[in-house]
Amino acid sequence: MAVSKKISSQIGQQLPDFIRSDAPLFQSFIEGYYEYLESANNVLDASRNLLNYQDVDTSIDKYVEYLRREIIPDFPRSTLANTHFILKRAKDLYTSRGSEKSYQLLFRALYNQEIEIYDPGESIL
Repeated sequence: MAVSKKISSQIGQQLPDFIRSDAPLFQSFIEGYYEYLESANNVLDASRNLLNYQDVDTSIDKYVEYLRREIIPDFPRSTLANTHFILKRAKDLYTSRGSEKSYQLLFRALYNQEIEIYDPGESIL
């Protein structure tokens, strides 16, 4: 449910008559304040687009940086991997930690190299 009407355009109808007649400067101040809040990347704009920000690909850079610090804080900033992809797949990566596939993914993402893992347990009698 998206709110399409601007609050700033409705202020004049919401204020009581005595404020509209006695304090037009106050009404202009309130309208200007709400216009500021509705401008891009401010509080009302952000709250109206919360559902769009759930997806890392359509989210704002500030939120993506927050997710990077929270989910993959030790992951290097300069990597060949797509950070958005890593953020989306971080849960899968963390649940598969220690497996052969997780090491292969890690080395592919960090160094762009394929690795071969040797398990000494396979060479025992």
